[in-house]
Amino acid sequence: MSSLVVIKSISNGLKVFLDKNADFESICRELSEKISQSKGFFKGAKIAVSFEERTISFEEEKQLIDIMEDSGDMTVLYSIGKDSESGESVARVVNRSFNEDSEGNCFGRLYTGSLKKGERLESEAGIVVMGDIEPGATLLSKGSIVVLGGIYGSAIVEASDDESKYFIAASDISAERIRIGKYHYYTKEKAKWLIKPKMQPKICYCRDGIVTVEPVSSDSLRRLSETVCDED
Repeated sequence: MSSLVVIKSISNGLKVFLDKNADFESICRELSEKISQSKGFFKGAKIAVSFEERTISFEEEKQLIDIMEDSGDMTVLYSIGKDSESGESVARVVNRSFNEDSEGNCFGRLYTGSLKKGERLESEAGIVVMGDIEPGATLLSKGSIVVLGGIYGSAIVEASDDESKYFIAASDISAERIRIGKYHYYTKEKAKWLIKPKMQPKICYCRDGIVTVEPVSSDSLRRLSETVCDED
């Protein structure tokens, strides 16, 4: 009897090959069994996962991830797939916050590692990236962005309401593209990816339809607080 689920290791994660024709409940059962059999190996692991060979919905993907976490006592940080139009690699942060209020509202998520050329990371909430956004890479978030490295590719806040509530901050900003909502930041500077000067932490925010990028200082943080936090 052929397997409905085949699991292979990749760098920092797993590729999970799913039978195209089997019913989804059968796939879930087999995935749970296989992960449970290796629970000791997966216990405490923090991984990426890529589901292959079968097209699945967002709800099915979430169900499979829940099964993997429950059966293997692991944490799936993000899933990897391909954009249906461009074909580029897309990493989606798993819908898990590292800070919630009493009503379950999410304030942010965490991604560890740098984004490479051709990669795209999407988040449904604000995000902290512990790495660089390299040239040719794209970070899209529906909340504010903090990068504990440099932004040399594209950083986009897909704000659906008041753009002044959001910001982008990084240890260095020499980006190919910056956007908050419908407003773009244009720079005459060339990217400094290959020859990096001393990093200067910068913060980017939108006021009156103009996106401003400036060095982090007590004054810039005060202005940001007035812009971002004042909801009156």
